[in-house]
Amino acid sequence: MTCVPSCRVLIGAPRGNSSLGNQRNIPEPGLVFTCSLERPYRQCEEQELDPTGNERSPPYGSIYFDHKDGAWIGGSMDIQTPENGGRIAVCGHRWINVFNQDYLMIGVCYILPPDTSTVVDKLLPLVEPGYQVNSGRFFGKYVLYYVSSAPRAADYKGMVMVFEMASNGLKFKTKKEGTIIGEYFGASLAVADITGDGLDDLIVGAPIFSKHYEEGRIYIFHGSTKGEFKNPIVGETIDGYSPGGRFGSAIASLGDLDQDGFDDIVVGAPYEKDRGAIYIYNGRPLGLTPKYSQRILAEEVHSVLRGFGISFSRPTDIDDNKYNDVAVGSFLSGHAVLLRSRPVISLGMSLTSTTTKLQREDQSFNVTVCVWYKGVNILVDKVDVTRTLIIDRNFKRGYVSSPDKISDKFAVYVKKISVGKMISCENITVHLDQTKTHRSLDAFEMAMNCTLSYMEVSESPIIVGSTVQGEDHFDRKLPVLHRHYGEREESLTVPYAFDCGEDDVCHSDLSLVCLLVGVGMNGAAYVIGSSDSLELVIRVTNKEEPAYVTEVTVVLLRPLQLTNLLARCHETRNVSTTVTCRLDDPLRASNNHSELRLTLDTRDVTNTIQNLYINVTVSTKSVETKLDDNSQNLIVPLLTEADITITGSLKNSNNNYNIINNNYNGNNTITITYSIIIIIIIIIIIIIVVVGYQYDTELIYNSDIKFDKQESSLDHSSFSDVDSLVAERTKRWTQDYREISHTIVKKNKGANKGTVCSKLGEDIVPDGHWNVKGSVTEQTDSSQCVDLQSVETNLPPCNRTFFLNCSSSYVKYASIKFKTERLTWAQTSARFTLRLELDLAKLEKFMELKDIVYLSTQGQVKITQPENYNSSMNTRPDLVQVSTMFRINEPRKVAKYIIALSIIAGILLVLFIVTGLIKAGFFKREKKEELKQLMSTEAADEFNYRETMAEHKGATKYDVQESDDEVN
Repeated sequence: MTCVPSCRVLIGAPRGNSSLGNQRNIPEPGLVFTCSLERPYRQCEEQELDPTGNERSPPYGSIYFDHKDGAWIGGSMDIQTPENGGRIAVCGHRWINVFNQDYLMIGVCYILPPDTSTVVDKLLPLVEPGYQVNSGRFFGKYVLYYVSSAPRAADYKGMVMVFEMASNGLKFKTKKEGTIIGEYFGASLAVADITGDGLDDLIVGAPIFSKHYEEGRIYIFHGSTKGEFKNPIVGETIDGYSPGGRFGSAIASLGDLDQDGFDDIVVGAPYEKDRGAIYIYNGRPLGLTPKYSQRILAEEVHSVLRGFGISFSRPTDIDDNKYNDVAVGSFLSGHAVLLRSRPVISLGMSLTSTTTKLQREDQSFNVTVCVWYKGVNILVDKVDVTRTLIIDRNFKRGYVSSPDKISDKFAVYVKKISVGKMISCENITVHLDQTKTHRSLDAFEMAMNCTLSYMEVSESPIIVGSTVQGEDHFDRKLPVLHRHYGEREESLTVPYAFDCGEDDVCHSDLSLVCLLVGVGMNGAAYVIGSSDSLELVIRVTNKEEPAYVTEVTVVLLRPLQLTNLLARCHETRNVSTTVTCRLDDPLRASNNHSELRLTLDTRDVTNTIQNLYINVTVSTKSVETKLDDNSQNLIVPLLTEADITITGSLKNSNNNYNIINNNYNGNNTITITYSIIIIIIIIIIIIIVVVGYQYDTELIYNSDIKFDKQESSLDHSSFSDVDSLVAERTKRWTQDYREISHTIVKKNKGANKGTVCSKLGEDIVPDGHWNVKGSVTEQTDSSQCVDLQSVETNLPPCNRTFFLNCSSSYVKYASIKFKTERLTWAQTSARFTLRLELDLAKLEKFMELKDIVYLSTQGQVKITQPENYNSSMNTRPDLVQVSTMFRINEPRKVAKYIIALSIIAGILLVLFIVTGLIKAGFFKREKKEELKQLMSTEAADEFNYRETMAEHKGATKYDVQESDDEVN
């Protein structure tokens, strides 16, 4: 680009066909277009470089035979700065000199004056061609060195060589090679003083460099007075961002684009996202910024662009705002895009306080905020700025009131102002929140940042193709903030004054004591499930100067956590739970102690762990003089205790049944209730309940079991699905309980034994039935049975009793199994009712001569989890036997002929006996007569004796009376 005498851009078309002079018939010699950027002549015209065709040179000067076919004229161009003359160079590196039968591709260059109107100079032959060439003062300010690249040299890694122009020709100075085969190191070169030390630095592109696929890379080499390039301290390379983008295909120096004293560069990635992109990097003392300051995508500029970033013009200020502009080639779509620069400024800010220290009782304090801008070649006097004042960001202890409305309180105060190069200041009153003075050890902090505020202008960049497109709404005076130095933040810190002596440094001595209520001191065991929570009591004391911002941190390892969070605490949860709580501020030595009580949730504590771990630490912003008593680890051993028992009861027992009349004096339904009671404090106990009973197709024709919700403190939902039975079982719900019914269809006959099943466990149910949580299982194996008398002592006579139990081969044995979920409390009960319906009329063929039916069922409970509970507490019975007895009231019927024969036989038997007795003299009774006579004689003698004694007693009484009269 050039602006002498008018602003225009020169665009090369290296495979174009010329329409001028003798080159019309030459295939693709290449050409250059000159496009005006000023109205009203915004159009492009072919620039005439060489009026000759393919012909021999004139007799004077260099001798050659011109061969311009496919010469790629316009493939590379450059322009001098206006200070150095502003001449323009246009080259074609495939130009050929035909020498006899040899075709020598040595290239050609044309030199044009700045106005491009006069005759050009043709430089031939170029005996030292290079893929890319450049020059710079790399190793001293007074010596110019030349750089040439060969991307396929050094075993296809690529090479860049540096030469010095000596009196006897070019002199080799140094070289740099690529690192990866095929990365095309040297495909592009740029020279710029990016460190600002007065020495040029070399930037080399390697666009085929691949991490995944042709992302591209640039290498940075810093100039040095030692005669060798040095590697940057940071950022030796910068890699492309998009696979296939070929970052580094073109590199150009933009000069000092932002006027900060360091040159900046632009890097092209013409295949990124299939359309192209360019990246701008700013210089700094250590080298290029690793992160680009601008990324411009082709799709953001115009939808027609393809191959955007394949080439760059030398930067030139075409709008006279003292900032360089650049044109970018977009070769796949055949366009060049003009990108212009704006003035760059940075904002200066200061934030000061009128007080050096705050007192805890202060209501407010004043601050002074000042803003100004800095920049070079700024064409405006003032800029509009949005100023943001942040009041005590961390603790929110202050606010600013609006000048227009005092009641408005702002922790973030935003205001638009207009500033110039002269400092503009404002005094602002900051009000303090007295409810948050407990954070007085932390200094009061404020921050301020500023941004430019102006109306965005819709801009359309100038795109040059066959015609010049785009409306130029660009405001060359409107400044922008520096990308790295423009947006910054100014801070202010105002400390609080402390009551800690002349040195204003607080030396405290904190100590803590921890106690778990319900457990005791460290080392005492906690019985799992004994309570839903534990209370952690923490007492902190201070023995020296006030302790400011005193906090207690409690770390709870899983499964412990807080039941609720206190207002002065906050918690974070990760692998563990960390709770941080504030204490009295300040905590003085005169205080007795500061106490904190936390309630810990223990409902998730299981016997899968052996201990509970709690760490408690106290800290302060004061200087702690003794740290060994500021932390305490609590290790609480866990203890598991459990016990369970089962009882049984019968609703109908000792029933009478009349087989002859088929009359049963009660209900034929037998109801047996089993109650399970959890006695001891337990933890996630899993209980298996097995209820065993007997059935026969002809005797027990229906049965069911139900969970009695009204009589249980344990809800039925605590049990696994008790209705998950085998497919042929029917299932139904009721409002108060879950009920299972099933009908047995099998029958087995055989001998009867007086035993009952006792031990029920995992081996008593076939493995095939363990895939359900609640099941009814048929059982034929009676090997687990034991003697009935070991379970019951008051049994009916065996010779009269028909035993209906699990060992009876007359019947089959069935077991119903339930498995609980989580039971975590004590004194919990559950009640199950087993209902059996018997057809007692069919007992006759089984009873034989027996008149008693003795039916037995059994219930058993077993704790399967936890396995390591305290077994010494398991002292209550886990097995119960429930039996019922039926009596037969009347004998069986006897045939009439049997009765008649029995009567006749009885009469004959009596006659036979009487006859025998007569013959034996049984009826004579001689001894009996003698006995009667003897008894009569004894009776008469006794009578006479009694009469004599009576007379004697009467005479004696009369004599005594007479004697008394005589005395009188």
